Amino acid sequence: PGAGRGGEPGACRGQTVYVPAYSTVLSGERGFQLHLATTLVIRNLDRGSAIRVTAVDYLDSGGKRVRRFRELPSQIPPLGSEQVFVPESDTSGGPAPGFIVQWTSAGPVAPPLVQCVMIGARAGQGLSFLTSARVLETVAP
Repeated sequence: PGAGRGGEPGACRGQTVYVPAYSTVLSGERGFQLHLATTLVIRNLDRGSAIRVTAVDYLDSGGKRVRRFRELPSQIPPLGSEQVFVPESDTSGGPAPGFIVQWTSAGPVAPPLVQCVMIGARAGQGLSFLTSARVLETVAP
């Protein structure tokens, strides 16, 4: 505490966020399926305080939990990051899965940046794009 941005507007002590992902996209006139690898990245944007990731749940296209990636809390240091990888061969989430990420902190901090990077390639053609989290709940400072 102290050297972070916890006193700035938007600071909080925790959040639950939803991050959309895509494991399959359709392309071309015939709807060719391109499977994508997905990397969820959580970046602690606070310069002075760590945050604790208490849960990372992977949801299928229907919103049901497929798996929990984090059983125990993990700590991300100031300006550090953590990632979760879902390979393109994992189709358990269906074409439009998502993640629920829960994090907390000891005091008010700048909220982390939580994003998904999807990438796929086939026959010399590549596709990559990024999605960002939407806040579902916030723990006030």
